[in-house]
Formats: sequence, C-alpha cells, structure tokens
Amino acid sequence: MDKIEDTYFLDAMSALAVAKEANRFGAYNHLQICYYSGEKIESEYENHIHLPEEKIVERLLKLNTRVPTKFLGVDEEFCLKQFKILLEKKAELSSKYIKIIQAEKLNFQEKLRVYIGADYGGKVVLKIYEQLNRSFLKASCEVLYDVNDALTLMDEYSRVKNIAAFKPHITVNINRVRNEFLGEESFNFVWFQDPTLVLYDESRIRKRERDYFYYLVENFKEALLVKGIEKKKIAKQNFGTNRDAFYEEHGVKRENKVVFIGNNYLEIVSPTLNYKNETLLLNEISIMFNQKQLSTEKMKELSLEYVKKGLIKSEEHLEMFLFPAIVRIEILKWMCKQDTIAVEIYGGGWSDIEEFKPYCKGYLKDETAIRHICNSAKYSLLAHPEYYYQQRLMEASACGSIPLVYKGANNFEEFYHKDNVLLFDDEASLLHQIGKIPLQPQQQIADDMSYENFIKKMIKTVKENQINE
Repeated sequence: MDKIEDTYFLDAMSALAVAKEANRFGAYNHLQICYYSGEKIESEYENHIHLPEEKIVERLLKLNTRVPTKFLGVDEEFCLKQFKILLEKKAELSSKYIKIIQAEKLNFQEKLRVYIGADYGGKVVLKIYEQLNRSFLKASCEVLYDVNDALTLMDEYSRVKNIAAFKPHITVNINRVRNEFLGEESFNFVWFQDPTLVLYDESRIRKRERDYFYYLVENFKEALLVKGIEKKKIAKQNFGTNRDAFYEEHGVKRENKVVFIGNNYLEIVSPTLNYKNETLLLNEISIMFNQKQLSTEKMKELSLEYVKKGLIKSEEHLEMFLFPAIVRIEILKWMCKQDTIAVEIYGGGWSDIEEFKPYCKGYLKDETAIRHICNSAKYSLLAHPEYYYQQRLMEASACGSIPLVYKGANNFEEFYHKDNVLLFDDEASLLHQIGKIPLQPQQQIADDMSYENFIKKMIKTVKENQINE
C-alpha cells in the first residue's frame, strides 16, 4: 500500500480523483492535499488545490497550506527550490512582522484584545483553548482565536502575521512560552499542563516583565524555578469545567456501571509510545507499582539508573510519562478483574490488551458523546497518579457521575473536594468503594471550578500592573 502524502499532480483530473478519496494520515489526522499545476477547474473539494508552477511561492504564501512531499508528473527539483524560496520569504516577512509587534504601543484603556493561537492537531489542548476563548468572550474581551485546520499550518509566520494585525494586549499559550516575538507592553500568560521539553531541556526561557506562568502539576513549578522564573510570577491553575458542554441530561438512564474515558499513553502519546515495546522495563515498573515501591525517591533513583543503562532517554521520562501510563493500565486491570459492576472503556490503544477487549467501546467523537456517557454511568474512574483535578473529574462531576479517584502516594496536590469523590489507593480499596456514594454531592466540584475564574485572574493581573505603573 502506497504511503499517503500531500501530492503535487501535473493535471487536475488525476488530483481530483485522489482528492475525492479524502485520505487521512499522520498523528494529527491530516487530510491529504492534492495540488495540481495544469489548467484550473471548478471543484467542491477543499483538498483539491490549483497550484501553477510559476506561482508556487505566491500561492502557498497566501494559503499557508502544507507543501507537497510527493510529485507526480511535475519537476520535483524545481519544486524543492521553490519551497526553499518560500521558507526564505516566510522568514523575511516574519522578521518584518516581529519588528511591528515589538514596536507597538498598546492602549490599555481600550477593550482588551486577546490572542489565542492553537493547533488543531492537539485535540486535548485544543478543547482547553476553546474554553478559554469562550470565557474571554464572556468577560467582554475581543478575541482572535487563531486555529489552523487539517490542511493549513500553524507556524511562526502565521502567528506573527496575525498578531501584528490584531495588536493584542494579552497572549495565552499552553505548554509553550512563545514570547520571543512579543514586545514589552503585552502580557503573556503561559499554562503548563504537560511535561513539555522546554521545562526540562538545557534551553533558556526569555524573561519578560509581563510573562506569567501557571502550572497544573507541582513538578512543573519546580522545573520553572530551576529555569529561573521568579516565584512571584508562578501560580497553580487546575483544569476548569466547561458548563456549556457538560451538565446533567434529563431523560438519560443512569446505569450501575463504571466508565473510563482516556487513551493508552503507550499507544497514543509521544514520547511514551516510544517505549511501548520495552516489555522488560514496563513489566518491572508494573510490578513495583503493584507492590507500592515507587515512591518519589525510588523513582529518582531508578531514573538515574535507567538513563545510565540507556533504557530511557531522559530522567523525567520515568516519572512524567512511563509512570502515569503504567498506573492507568494497572488500575484498569484492577477494575476489569471484578465482576460486581459493569465496566466500559473509551479511548484509543486499549483493544490490543487481552484483559480489556470485552470492555472496549472505542472512541468518543466529541464532547456531546462524552457528556452522554458520563450521564449514563453511576461511576467515572480517574487514574492519574500525580494530580486530582483532571479534566475528566470536572466532566464527571458536572454530569452527576461519581468520580472514583486514585490517590497516588506521589500525588502532592492539595485536594479540596475529598468528600465529593470516592478515593482509593490500591486494588482492595477500589473494589471496596463500589456501591458507595460520597459524603458530599459530586456536582459541587464542577460548581467550584470554572474557566471564568481563571480569566478573571488574568484580567486582574493586567489591571493591577497598569495601576502600579
């Protein structure tokens, strides 16, 4: 079977025939682009794109779509030279836009303008961006929600071009700093939700007076301090609840079952999936987890040992990637062993694990589907070892499903809703909680947590800094 790639055809009809197939490829589920250089024809397919050879740079600069990597009937060498010119042109224009951005004088008496740049491929983070967008709009801000699609790029050229035109007072980034092209007057709020490379590599974070950092997990706070970020610029931020999408549905029968919603990190998420075939390593970690031997100190000791032996690429990979992946798998195994209550598993990468096959229900395509499943289940299982306030906790709470929450020995997050959930720390205590209800209503969690409050904190920071100057 031929590898699916964005392809440049000589004639329109050949390109159209393939475009109609709507082929998808890659981790981000890209829609295959079918360019053609011949005479232009009318077409209803968005991935069927006219690209005259004499206008390659001009057209791709305007469209900002991915460049083709496969060539059928056109001069590949000529095309590659044009792509090089395209990159040079983008770099040249980006430099001009950055100079405009950095010279911009902002008026904070105007309605606050907020720029949110998101990549459509990062589905989990994308949902958070969407909720932040809605919450800023509710706060009467003007928002440019800048997101690409299955054909287009979200690159620096695209960002700086739109920022230069929009002139935002505020930019918001998740897991990325992206302050290198900002002027000194704008506020940049960065929220680390995952152990991204910038937190742990040897790079330096450019420091601006108006950069503020939020973290989801305590480990990230320490990483930011090591990077030289001032303590006063760092604050804790949990996930919030999207009450527009998650609520209790009338008319949905709540069944006596436990649902788990999430992917198998070893099959879906990088860099964890790079270790999926390291059977001996994974088994060793699994055994130590079940024997309650993986304290924070033990994991630090193992990390050094594993790096030295070449078993893992970086010290944080054990604690931040492999450990959560193993915990998720082992807790699901605990759940699937029992036969007192029905179990349903939703998400990717589970069906190849023998113990889970009878319980796998596939993907949930959108928030509506997730809401319906949470409303249909008495219990929702949450299995992260390092923090309580997960997105699934908010969703389950809002939908009235009782959260069964793992309280890992290495979880140092302050949890203010212990009475609103059922906590467990091993297989026996998990099974002991089946059939019980929390001391306080589970819905209270969703009521207490909101993205609107997060947005208020950011706006307050902006206003306070304006008063103090």
